[in-house]
Amino acid sequence: VQESHPAVLPPARQDVLPSVPPVAAAPLAIPPAPAAAPEGEGSSQLLLQSQQHQQELQQRLQELQQQRQQEEQEEQEEQQKQEQHQKQGQEQQEEAKLEPALESQQEEKVDASSSVNDIPEETQLFDDDDDDDEGEEAAMLGPSAAELQAAEAKAAEVFELFKKKLLSSRVPKCEEILQKSRLQFGVPVRCETDLAKEAIQRLLLKYGDPERLKIDHVPKGTKFFVDRDSRNKFAELHA
Repeated sequence: VQESHPAVLPPARQDVLPSVPPVAAAPLAIPPAPAAAPEGEGSSQLLLQSQQHQQELQQRLQELQQQRQQEEQEEQEEQQKQEQHQKQGQEQQEEAKLEPALESQQEEKVDASSSVNDIPEETQLFDDDDDDDEGEEAAMLGPSAAELQAAEAKAAEVFELFKKKLLSSRVPKCEEILQKSRLQFGVPVRCETDLAKEAIQRLLLKYGDPERLKIDHVPKGTKFFVDRDSRNKFAELHA
């Protein structure tokens, strides 16, 4: 009887293939990314551009405002010039309206005086002595109604011319004169009688006493000297 033994395999040959040393893996080469501008630098550039744009807008707005103010100022000056020119034109028209009436009054006076002087002496009906007697009698009896009426009419005529002259004095030049002294002007109508002189003086009392509003009866008419207080009183009553 043969004994069975397990088969013994020879050991594997380890030197059949040469041992290959392990190869180290090469790192993966990644190309570098292009350099980008820092985030803070880009935002600062945008902010700077925005600020510059705002400054330009503000400067343009200021220029437009200055231009508009200048235009408004020029319009106001032009309007003031037109108003002043219109006012001067109205004053000249008023003076032009008064001049023909004053000239006609002067011509009538000249004609009347010349006609009286042309009367021959031999045509006089009364002697001088008779005239003196009649004058004394009239003075004793007092003024007649006709004389009083004539005096009042003459005073009213002078007074109306006085008002027109003083109303036309509402100009800066006259106001400057009143600041320093009296305003002087005249009218070509004269109060020849004492009754007429007293009547015109009574009409002027409401604007001031005779020391403030003086009147002078000259051969060619009547002159007035008006101070500031009398002028203001006149302006209040004839506003």
